[in-house]
Amino acid sequence: MKKILYFENTGNGTGSSKSLKAILSLLDRQVYEVVLWFGDKGNRELWSGENVHESRVGWIGNYDFFPASFSCIWLKHFIGFLIKSVRDSISVPLKLKEFSPDIIHINSGSCLILGIIGKWMGIPVVWHIRELICPNWLGRIQDFIYARTASVIITISDAVMERLPYSCEHGNVVRLYNAIGRLEVPDEERVSSFRNRWNIPKGHLIVLLLGHVSKVKGYEFMADVADALRQENIYFILAGRDDSRSSDRIFSIKERWQLHVEEGRACFCGQVDPALAINVADLIICPNLVPEPLGRTVVEAYRFDTPVMAMNMPAFTETIRHGESGWLLNEDPQVWADQLRTVSANRDVLKAYRSGIRAMNEIFDDEKYMKTLDEIYSGLVGGSESDDC
Repeated sequence: MKKILYFENTGNGTGSSKSLKAILSLLDRQVYEVVLWFGDKGNRELWSGENVHESRVGWIGNYDFFPASFSCIWLKHFIGFLIKSVRDSISVPLKLKEFSPDIIHINSGSCLILGIIGKWMGIPVVWHIRELICPNWLGRIQDFIYARTASVIITISDAVMERLPYSCEHGNVVRLYNAIGRLEVPDEERVSSFRNRWNIPKGHLIVLLLGHVSKVKGYEFMADVADALRQENIYFILAGRDDSRSSDRIFSIKERWQLHVEEGRACFCGQVDPALAINVADLIICPNLVPEPLGRTVVEAYRFDTPVMAMNMPAFTETIRHGESGWLLNEDPQVWADQLRTVSANRDVLKAYRSGIRAMNEIFDDEKYMKTLDEIYSGLVGGSESDDC
């Protein structure tokens, strides 16, 4: 029995926590004993039923959505991280001795102290890098620490791997696309109820934007696109978390869409079951204004044979084959409007893309994912090595 200590420091509903939940649901419990440390109180409900312990280890953010800078907010966060690191250097070794894991699997690139202490104590460390680490001074430090502390570094895409040049040269890096886990197909009653609740019209092209309500996810950009499509039978479902910490920005985005909502061309339905929303939609859109580490929504859409229209940027260029499983478009509202108008006029193209989608599904197969992860774990406990990057 191999004892794996997983560490997760993000809140409920994030792509990181969803992906770890998928790993735990697929893991063979006859082979692995699981201990989970979580560093965010939002995970208490998410991880109920597991061997769970709250372990608030300090973390440092430095990715595209939260880059290192000399702003007051970031410097305050950085100073807090340094203070917590002193505390963690005392408390974490004691906890690790208590749990005695065979492997430490850190489900984030931000908790540096845990990897450093694990290496110091001689415990194999797996870094699971799910963020696009900023290529700045702190990014270079992080890259160095990953390479020097990790037995294996897992990146969720080539885009993430390219941000870690030192690790690729000196470390043991494996690209492993995210596990999604089982997605239940909603029954007709739930689908019908969802349609009725939000007054989703029949006969329209139903377009779903599934993601955190923010400018970087393309909500304001798509409002410009929707403005150009007022005369078309196209309906937008806007589904994602509202971050209370940025209420002014959320209000601005919703105000931008207000006329479309009032005229019955769009709805804000908040955070929903992705499987349900995808089954209602004809097409998924990912109009991000900054690159994604992977784009979990794309893979979720593929599970239900639904094509995706996304911005032509990493890592969508890895997950979408233009003209086969979806569309990759430049950041131009008119280009997006023209493409949506074309799809609306010829909806048979959505069915024609199914063969391309199924080919992509083979890349994101959960069984292959777990086989690779099992090989990584077995190599660490058994002393074998994986190929370098």
